[in-house]
Amino acid sequence: MSEKKQTLDNYTPANTLDILLKLHIKPKPKKVILLYGPSMVGKSFLATLIARDYLNGEGLAIYYGSEPHYADEDYKALITSQLRAKAYINYTPYAKDVFQAMNKLYSLKDDPPKKLVLILDSLSMIAQREAKKFYAKGITESRVIAARVVPLLNAISTEFKEKCIEYNALGIMITHAGSTAGSGKYRGVAELKPSMSMRTAHNVDYILLLDLAPYSQSADLKEKRRLTVVASRYMPGIEGKHIDFSFEELERGKK
Repeated sequence: MSEKKQTLDNYTPANTLDILLKLHIKPKPKKVILLYGPSMVGKSFLATLIARDYLNGEGLAIYYGSEPHYADEDYKALITSQLRAKAYINYTPYAKDVFQAMNKLYSLKDDPPKKLVLILDSLSMIAQREAKKFYAKGITESRVIAARVVPLLNAISTEFKEKCIEYNALGIMITHAGSTAGSGKYRGVAELKPSMSMRTAHNVDYILLLDLAPYSQSADLKEKRRLTVVASRYMPGIEGKHIDFSFEELERGKK
């Protein structure tokens, strides 16, 4: 495969579904996409745009947000203005909050939406908040904390996947990136690895890295992002395939 064909140079997407299809990823009910990358690169924004294009104004998006801005009414208004569909936005800073909010999905059974998207943003912040409990008690040994927190994160991702299956939903999980300095590329593809990596991989169908394109100078809407397939459960061999796009292009191409 030539480099031009693999990277799809000069490609201008119409929407996020177009981007994913070019990467051989078809968002479907019961599937979970893990989206990761550095802070402030646009992961949450991209997740909302994927939900927007997938729902196309005729369904429901439910957010489980662990970061403080999910408690901010202005941020909630921003999400709904981009989504152009009905949304429930839950502030779920701790693991117990995520489980409680997911258990409320039973209320949809009597009147299920035509399409449903579940978005969990982010596992990394939940991990930090749960770890904070131990630091507050004077427990600072990282191995001890990891032994308590990691199984909890695994349980969250398992419950999330099972809810996507039970309620016929497309799932998007978000986590942050960790450095692989000194250990080569993650899976031979990416310079960065998801900070939750293999603790959630068995509960996701695709792992995608979002970062600035190498030639981008800033993180504004006009600058190019790069979306890279790091792993695929359904089409092994597409790892490393990537597409460059800008959020400005997606806004021009939205329906």
